[in-house]
Amino acid sequence: MPSAVRRCALALTAYSIELSQIRDAASDAQLAQMRLQYWRDCLDLIYAGPDEADRPVILPGEYPVVRELEQVVHRNQLPKHYLEKLLISRERYLGGRICSDLAELHRYCEAAFSPVYYCMLLSAGVTKDSCPAAFSAASHAGRLVGLIRFLSASANIMINRGRCELPEAELRRHGIASPENLHSAAKATAEQPNEHGNSLANLIKEIVGSAEAHHQCLSADLEKAAATGCLSADARLCFLPLIGYRSLLWQIDRANYVWLSFRNLHRPEATLVSPARLLLCEIVRLIVQLLYSILENMSDRQESKHASSLVQLDNGIKIPPSGWQCAMCDKRDNLWLNLTDGTILCGRRYFDGSGGNNHAVEHYENTGYPLAVKLGTICAQGADVYSYAEDNMVLDSKLEQHLKHFGIDMAKMNKSEKSVAELQADQHQAMDAQLLASLADSHCSIPTEHSRVYKDECLYSCDNPESPNGLFICLKSFHGVGLDFLPLYYSRFGHRLYLQHRRIRRWKEVPANVVEDPPAKKPTRLAIGTADGFAGNESQYSFEESNSLYLMPEAVAMPLPNDCLPERIRLSIDGVLAAQSAHTLELLAQASNTWEGETRQESKHASSLVQLDNGIKIPPSGWQCAKCDKRDNLWLNLTDGTILCGRRYFDGSGGNNHAVEHYENTGYPLAVKLGTICAQGADVYSYAEDNMVLDSKLEQHLKHFGIDLNAMRKVDKTMNELEIEANMREWDSIQETGKALVPAGGPGLTGLRNLGNSCYINSVLQLLFAVPSFVRRYYDGRSGILERERSDPVSSLDIQLAKLADGLLSGKYSAPAKGQQPEQPPKPGDLAPAYGIRPQMLRTLVGRGHPEFSTSRQQDSFEFFLHLLTLVERSSSLAQADNPGRVFAFDVEDRLQCGQSGQVAYKSRRELSLSFPIPLDGAGTGDSGAPPPRVSLKACLEAFGAVECIEDFYSPATKAKGPASKQSRLASFTDYLLLHARKFTIDNNWCPKKLDVELDVPEFIDIGFLRGCGGLQPGEVELKFPADQPKSAAEQVDPSLVAQVRELGFSENGATRAVLATKGGGLEAALNWAMDHSQDADFDLPPQQLQQQQQKQKTAGFEPNPEALATIVSMGFTQEQASRALSQTDNNPERAVDWIFSHMDELNAPADEAPPAAAAAADTGALTDGPPSYRLLGFISHMGASTHSGHYVCHLRRNNVWYIFNDDKVCVSEEPPKHMGYLYCYERVASA
Repeated sequence: MPSAVRRCALALTAYSIELSQIRDAASDAQLAQMRLQYWRDCLDLIYAGPDEADRPVILPGEYPVVRELEQVVHRNQLPKHYLEKLLISRERYLGGRICSDLAELHRYCEAAFSPVYYCMLLSAGVTKDSCPAAFSAASHAGRLVGLIRFLSASANIMINRGRCELPEAELRRHGIASPENLHSAAKATAEQPNEHGNSLANLIKEIVGSAEAHHQCLSADLEKAAATGCLSADARLCFLPLIGYRSLLWQIDRANYVWLSFRNLHRPEATLVSPARLLLCEIVRLIVQLLYSILENMSDRQESKHASSLVQLDNGIKIPPSGWQCAMCDKRDNLWLNLTDGTILCGRRYFDGSGGNNHAVEHYENTGYPLAVKLGTICAQGADVYSYAEDNMVLDSKLEQHLKHFGIDMAKMNKSEKSVAELQADQHQAMDAQLLASLADSHCSIPTEHSRVYKDECLYSCDNPESPNGLFICLKSFHGVGLDFLPLYYSRFGHRLYLQHRRIRRWKEVPANVVEDPPAKKPTRLAIGTADGFAGNESQYSFEESNSLYLMPEAVAMPLPNDCLPERIRLSIDGVLAAQSAHTLELLAQASNTWEGETRQESKHASSLVQLDNGIKIPPSGWQCAKCDKRDNLWLNLTDGTILCGRRYFDGSGGNNHAVEHYENTGYPLAVKLGTICAQGADVYSYAEDNMVLDSKLEQHLKHFGIDLNAMRKVDKTMNELEIEANMREWDSIQETGKALVPAGGPGLTGLRNLGNSCYINSVLQLLFAVPSFVRRYYDGRSGILERERSDPVSSLDIQLAKLADGLLSGKYSAPAKGQQPEQPPKPGDLAPAYGIRPQMLRTLVGRGHPEFSTSRQQDSFEFFLHLLTLVERSSSLAQADNPGRVFAFDVEDRLQCGQSGQVAYKSRRELSLSFPIPLDGAGTGDSGAPPPRVSLKACLEAFGAVECIEDFYSPATKAKGPASKQSRLASFTDYLLLHARKFTIDNNWCPKKLDVELDVPEFIDIGFLRGCGGLQPGEVELKFPADQPKSAAEQVDPSLVAQVRELGFSENGATRAVLATKGGGLEAALNWAMDHSQDADFDLPPQQLQQQQQKQKTAGFEPNPEALATIVSMGFTQEQASRALSQTDNNPERAVDWIFSHMDELNAPADEAPPAAAAAADTGALTDGPPSYRLLGFISHMGASTHSGHYVCHLRRNNVWYIFNDDKVCVSEEPPKHMGYLYCYERVASA
């Protein structure tokens, strides 16, 4: 191959490999997109013009592949769209299977492999115009290579990860789409076929048939190119690497299309493993397992039944301390002394001829004397004793007496030979080394920096490294599995090598709650988990780790470190251990397990504040409100110097609102609280921004009114101190501080460890698994879920919830209850039990792709409750199982009455919670320090059902605007009612603020007064709304979304088309579509004109060119796709192919496809309805200023006893703070 072509091939192949590895190497889609963006940026820099000033001399990172790619591109003038095509082909399939049907598989192979051959031809001086047949051959070459590599890669993924990449539509067509049928098909071999295996083989045969067709077309095109003379001999060498693919196709045919035997097809040096070799490997494995079993049985020695009653002959034999020899041969090692008659004889002959000559065992067979001792092992510590009668190594408690009979003093003897145990260990080690060497390549991988190592928790249970048996980490997939589920994992994936990772927790200091508690330190900072804030979970432990190499199915553990391990296994183990450890994650969780209150920002009015030159000077004390006689809670307006009192609190204390009224009359924005002024600063409030703020020019502003900041002394509480006092009251209340909380444990009383601001997750999960439907689905039905979900446990919501259900409800991971705890307090260095569960996998899974729940920040527990129920509903639909969250669903009846016509409209909507307002005029936001008001729950529910007045309602009856009224009632009463107290409001800066209010919540409620009337009543006239009319393209778009797309550089028409094409999918979806289609010829056409053109083409009865249609269909596309592409490109087949690849999303999306949100909300079946009487089951409380800060705690009633679940701490609740709740869960009862 010419050097220019070879260099081009190597650079493009390296580039293609880099792109292909992103999908599996990146831990999530976001990281994969970042890596793809890196390559997109590299392409932009490579193709940037030399005159562009911002073009760097050196590309990012000086990555060798990028440097070589740049040189090849500029030397051969390679078009950018070929390299972009390679990138886009990988990007389209980051989130799922590569293809859904064979047509899509062909498109993928053409896009992901053919551009390499196109560029190689260009580097050889061949263009598409000069030799079309060569480029057609390159297209077939790419699809041939792509299909073969797809078969190989998909087999590897199925074997190593249990994930099937074969086209889903084709699997369904062959009747093997279900996991059970696919598993059965994958197990089939050429020697042991089955029905599903034959179906799978037929599908593989179809794919291979397509590859053979491409191979034939490739050969025909090359002959055509050679005949026309347009392809030089050097250019023909571009296709040299394809010579071996004919042989590969022949190998596949010889293997009877058994899919999983194709795992190494893409490696030229690989050959298919014969069934005979597989059988031989299995026989060797069984022999090794049997030998391991024998050796293990020999290691457990028992007292011989002959030892206590052994008869020793009084024949006068005395044994010297050395110089022994066999009485029947000349052997001088491996000698055994018969303890009955004192005869010295050699031991058994080994398999290789070494050892003895079997004289000792023959002597037993002739005499029946049962016990013998190995002479070279006798020492003060004992010796090897063998019982021929019991055929095992044994113990002899009278060995010293038996040896003394023959003149041997054990205390004076020195061990001169290896004991049987040492010899066994040597044999064991040699056997291990041979076995492990044979397993190193096929059952072991070396983790990279991008590998995800699951070393913190089991896939199927809540076991972790601190469990009694530790965690078993597969050295092939890096999945962690508990001992109970290791056989299941091995049976499904066949991986044999595991790292048994154990971590032991010890007390680093005596825990404060064991000895007498010191007086609680008063917090001085609005934070949780900091030294000067509210108490958090501080680390009190040290950790020790131990590791072993574990072999399955032999179930043999080999302690580590072990210098005899093969290098690949040692590198794999070192890589797993070097990955971020669970201990590190726990420390990071503790570091992030802090909450801090809202941080004050610099006021936008501070730098430009205008101060009136009115001559006012403020004295250092003796202040009074200018409008009343208040002498505390006084605020100085920094514009005109007026002193006025602050806001009135709920209980009537505080001020008289004169300061805020002054702002409303004058608009002067900033005021400072006089009693807080000192050298360290003061409280500054911005009425315009409705928040506490910072004023960097405060000293200058105070000096204007004669106040020396450094000379003032603080005489009043700051707003921060008042807020801390309020939060201390809230903190103490929800955590029941000061109460004698009794630790609780057992089934249903297991805590969840805080993973760093995850208390909102913990509280919701505790509440949901107190509901019987969740218990039935995920705890009682756990075995069925594990049997059904076989592919990827990490991504299975059902498996992760079933795992959590077992952890919470079985009691295996709970702390001991009172009376079961140790009486003596632990000392530093003592073992510290690890209680509670770390739901790390579940947290990652439910947060995947969500902009808020995927972060480590605190979130709203109510929003998470709704999000989790949505995921559970989708998972239940896919599994065709009952949705456990349906017990929360109920219908709301909205009644709308036009005030002008009196006509009435009824509308029903489905809800999962009843979100009620708090009817409290002038409710504060938690910064007053005054006792909060208390509102009854009934008053809140009445406010929910109250009549709401609507102004400027456009009535379809009167065709005019006027007043209307709206009222909400319940159309059904659900089994479990979740009440959401709307304690949070939004301030002028769109920041959530919390109402400082308490609720009077009874244990029993009857909400029959909220029952709806059931629709139109006698005498009511229905208010009818006109049916929606079809909208033009311009009317279907959101103008604000179009404007956002335009701001990023797209035209008005292009932005409109992007919003239309993504059907309201949001800004990100619209931007992605716009970037994908910005080069389309019709991108900037007005949507109305485009619709007219499409309609015109449709009515004109477009007829595709038959030859062009056949050409495109032969490439693997459907006739419908080919026809549509030709209609858009004036029957030009080359442009049509390009059009197809740039419009894949449109071609693949069904016309009647519903958005995911609509599908999720499509559950409109009848709901349960019953009596409106309920009893409180549990509630979630919140402490903090907003939903994005603070701490959540859950209280649950189990067996008529209330318990508090504060992350991993579970105790009996003495006084459940029902008045502090945020979410309340009621269960239906017969009567309230």
